[in-house]
Amino acid sequence: KNSPLTASEYLHKSRNQKTIGWILAGGGSALFLTGCAMYPKDFDWLFGTTPEKEGQANTATGLILIGSASVLSSIPLFIAAKKNERRGINLSFKNESVPQIQNSSFVNTPVPALSLKISL
Repeated sequence: KNSPLTASEYLHKSRNQKTIGWILAGGGSALFLTGCAMYPKDFDWLFGTTPEKEGQANTATGLILIGSASVLSSIPLFIAAKKNERRGINLSFKNESVPQIQNSSFVNTPVPALSLKISL
């Protein structure tokens, strides 16, 4: 059985996933916009046009589809990066005992506290 990753390994993995996600999202957006820009304006699928325009339309459609798939595939990477980042940060709630004065004496009273553990 594999041992769980350390906090710094989770944070490193999260950074890598975010980087790849941004590359896919940015590159996919560029391909999508390029495909939209190069699509022939007077192309007619129904009645057909010249072979050059049909080739240009097919290329543009391919760029649009590849760009869309790239942008959509970046979403699971961003989700996984967020999950790994949460695992690496070690944020938790716990009760801390705080001394307080009550009826002329000190009493330890539990107070909810937020604990943040960052490995350096």
